[in-house]
Amino acid sequence: MTKFICASGRFDAEDIVGRLNKEIDNNIEYHVQYWPIFELTSDELIGCCGLRTYNEEKYEIGFHLRPKFWKQGYAVEAA
Repeated sequence: MTKFICASGRFDAEDIVGRLNKEIDNNIEYHVQYWPIFELTSDELIGCCGLRTYNEEKYEIGFHLRPKFWKQGYAVEAA
């Protein structure tokens, strides 16, 4: 999935820490973040969905789903 999120296609430990800190800062400053999505019957992690700031006036919704859960309506339901 990270091949669609970052240029290198992989996050190293430093990238992960930086991404987490950015999400924590967005939650503190703008009160938005990404949340995990779980399949209710199996409790399996589907991915995550959330908001981030696009600019000071707009927000952007994003979905990062594991491929086995694509095209099953989870992104629409999460939105």
